[in-house]
Amino acid sequence: MAADYHHLQTVMVLASVKTTASIASLPLRRSGLKKRYSWPKGHWNWPIKVTHQHGLRSGQILCVGGQVDLTSEGEVRNPGDLWAQLPRCIANLARVLEELGCGVTDVVKLLCFYVNDGSVDEQQFLRALARCLPEGARLAVTAIPVPALAYPGMLVEIEGFAMRGSDDGPLPRTYAEIEGSSPLPEPFVQGLRCGKMIFLSAQSPLDGAASGTIRPASAHYGRDGLRQGDHRA
Repeated sequence: MAADYHHLQTVMVLASVKTTASIASLPLRRSGLKKRYSWPKGHWNWPIKVTHQHGLRSGQILCVGGQVDLTSEGEVRNPGDLWAQLPRCIANLARVLEELGCGVTDVVKLLCFYVNDGSVDEQQFLRALARCLPEGARLAVTAIPVPALAYPGMLVEIEGFAMRGSDDGPLPRTYAEIEGSSPLPEPFVQGLRCGKMIFLSAQSPLDGAASGTIRPASAHYGRDGLRQGDHRA
């Protein structure tokens, strides 16, 4: 498991930075694993010169760098409209995965950064995200509110991790569904194991009720994040 985790960390670095010097210095290069990169034709681009790719496949692991709603010239589409940008991010993620021989149903975890000044409820965001996913998707998710993203009007950025067998077939999965845990709308799960890797959704002291209130056992800790953290796992 430690070797697999080390491999995942290496793949994540390669998905973000692809230069001759960095690749040569990473253990993954010495492992002999074949690497495939993805930048679909006509895909969105940054308004600045970059050296990394949109996606990377190495062995059973696929990593897709943060997908946003930009044009191929690097202009923000649907500026200031979170709900319009959200499906575009997933569509862009799907294009990168497709070029690497996979689909959104192979995704095991999404990491979502969205601009929030306190007016967007996380459950509302997750439900909107769920509606963008195809039938058959079942995955972990972490949503992270941020004060701003790279460019004015850009309100969401989504990274993805997927897994596919070395023979290009789907890998077996098992899911963790714990009663009373942090609330998540379908098709998101608290955790899953795919092959030898384990992926978890973000955990919080909220109960699993529709109201999403803080669990009574941790409510008296108030703003004490460290003490509340004892109730997250």
